[in-house]
Parts: sequence; C-alpha cells; structure tokens
Amino acid sequence: MKIIILSLSLALVLFSSCSHENLIKQAHISGNCSEKIREIVPPPGQRIMDFSRQVATGSVSIAIAGVGAATDAIVIVLTSPVTKISLCVTAIAIAASGESIDLGFCQYAGEPGLNPKLAQKALDHTKSWRCPNLDYISQGLRKVAACYSQGKENEKAKLQLESILNNKTISECISTEEIDRIKIEMAQL
Repeated sequence: MKIIILSLSLALVLFSSCSHENLIKQAHISGNCSEKIREIVPPPGQRIMDFSRQVATGSVSIAIAGVGAATDAIVIVLTSPVTKISLCVTAIAIAASGESIDLGFCQYAGEPGLNPKLAQKALDHTKSWRCPNLDYISQGLRKVAACYSQGKENEKAKLQLESILNNKTISECISTEEIDRIKIEMAQL
C-alpha cells in the first residue's frame, strides 16, 4: 500500500510542473512497471507547437478576460448604490421642479450592486487555450497502468488512471479523446 501511495504521490509531482522535461524528470514510480515512465517523451516539435499555440490562443484568452474585466467594472459602477442614489436624487429634483417622472426605481437605490465576474469566467472557460498539449504524458501513464493491469495488479492500474483525471494540472490540458480513453480503460478494469 505504501508503494501505491508513493507512486501516486510521485506521479502527482510529475504533473505539478509547467515544463514538459521537468514533468518527466520528477517521476519515480516504483515497481516492475516503472520502466514505462522512461518512455514518456514529447513527440518531435511538441514544445514548439505548444509555445506557438499558447502565444496565439493565450493572447486571445487574456484579451477576452480584459473585455470581461472592463464589463465587470462598468456593471459594478452602474449598479452600485452610489450610482442608484445619484440617479434617484436627480429624479427627485426633477419631480420637485414640477416635471412628471416615475420614481419607482428609487426603491432599489440601497440594494447592493452586481458583480458578474465575467473576467474570471472568461479565464476559466479559456483555460485550455493557455495549456500545453499533455496527451503524450497521459498516454505514457496509461501504458504504466496497462503494465499493472497485465500483471494482474488492477488496483494499481486503476489508481494510476484515476491520478491522471484527478490531477487538474494534466486533466485540464489533455484532449477529450484522451479523457474518454482513460474512462474506457478504467471501466475495463
């Protein structure tokens, strides 16, 4: 059991780094299947493709978040109690001068303003745009799980697959096809 916990802990450390090379260097899975971890190498040109993709789509993601932040600021100012009270005071002044005006909106003047948090939502929804493609790491860890499975160590195999999905650093940066493969392999154990 200690070996399984150590293996999973070390696998999680593997995914906590941003650098592909560091992800692989930090892995030290014990047992007969540990040699499979050494086979995890990025495909030729992967780092260049990831960098290019992150520059292009990451910039768009940040720009969208910037628009969200500007919108948040506008909504916060327009819906703040100060703004509402200012409008209500102006409306009362107009009504006091003899003009006909509906003061119904003044009842909402003291309510707290809105914060739609669009900037954070934009960042959350475009997170994958800023991720490197970590499918090859997931595929390598699936090979480790397959090794455990072939050795009739299904519990270790299942834990290995679960660690991929439970680690947000990797699970958010792998394709939906890779996630589907992991789920299929887990169901077969």
